[in-house]
Amino acid sequence: MRVRKLSLSVFLSDEELSIIRNVIVAWGKSQAIANDFDGSKLHQLFDSWAEFVDTDWDGWDTSEYNHDLGVRYWLQLVLENAGSENSTSLQEALKPIDDRFIKAAHKCGLLRSGNDSVFNEESYFWQNSSIHPEIGLSNT
Repeated sequence: MRVRKLSLSVFLSDEELSIIRNVIVAWGKSQAIANDFDGSKLHQLFDSWAEFVDTDWDGWDTSEYNHDLGVRYWLQLVLENAGSENSTSLQEALKPIDDRFIKAAHKCGLLRSGNDSVFNEESYFWQNSSIHPEIGLSNT
């Protein structure tokens, strides 16, 4: 049995949380969802992304995959809107997980989450690659 030790050392300040919550609302989420976002949510999202990447998606419905992929958008939102120290820490913690995704992925058509205007890039690696065996196979 292989067990990965996850390490996330990010503690968002009140100012960072305020900025992130405003971006969550601009992203189209409700104020209640934005207000509910705190540091513990960040740690849950981080753990969920690691679990997502390590899941064997064979036999899973593609809608479940697409839903669960949303976790990476939330992490990106924090990455792009937290202070530089926390952004660097989060990026360093995400790198090995993102690298596992990239290594296991195949190219697919662009997957969108809806209102992507709050993000800095036009597309990200998880939007044009998939680790689900049925997504994008006709595009490869």
